[in-house]
Amino acid sequence: DDEWAEEQIKLLGELKFEQEYGGDFLSTSNTLIAGKDLELLKWQKPKLIVNGLNIYDEPKKDDIYFITVDQAENIGLDYTALSVFHITKDPEKPYSQVATYRSNTIATLEMPSVIQNIAQHYNNAFVLIEVNNGDKVPHILINDLDYENVITTESRKRAGLVPTLGVTSKTHALGFKMSRKSKRDGLSVLKTLVGDQKLRIPDFDTIQELTTFKNTGKALPSKNDDMAIT
Repeated sequence: DDEWAEEQIKLLGELKFEQEYGGDFLSTSNTLIAGKDLELLKWQKPKLIVNGLNIYDEPKKDDIYFITVDQAENIGLDYTALSVFHITKDPEKPYSQVATYRSNTIATLEMPSVIQNIAQHYNNAFVLIEVNNGDKVPHILINDLDYENVITTESRKRAGLVPTLGVTSKTHALGFKMSRKSKRDGLSVLKTLVGDQKLRIPDFDTIQELTTFKNTGKALPSKNDDMAIT
């Protein structure tokens, strides 16, 4: 009865209760996103696929787009991946994933041109690149390809990582170097956005990865998390 169910939820937690008694097996017990929230994510077929880019929505004139890039550590083992997000002024549904790209064969030196082409297509989108494995990609984008809308970051003690636009100096990183704190903060925001239905995710690979993406910010063994990281 309801009284028993409430007591079990207190003991087990809502997600574990749904898995044990409600037949909810969409996620494991330690995933970042709860199964009930993952069920609300509806994947769609891309409207167009061009050179590995899955396009779910074409750019709208004068709208703002943002690209996040996760670089692969080893070619052939994990994926270099990116997501393109449309940012609106609608407080109900402010963010939408509109395009994705991932490859486990692309070389590091090829990636800047790929990013530039995608970014220019989406109204010269702002680009934030994870640089834990090196900053060659943003370096080429900024200095060789003269792409202006690359986000750099400056580390400030109390404020943490502060984003800047195209600033290059000894105190600035040419992208986003992920730390334990910044990853923890990012995971919290992602969980909130998905839970509050303020982030539309139509990409099948991204949704699939989120079903095995742990609350520690890593995938379950033998699973990928490159799209989830973006």
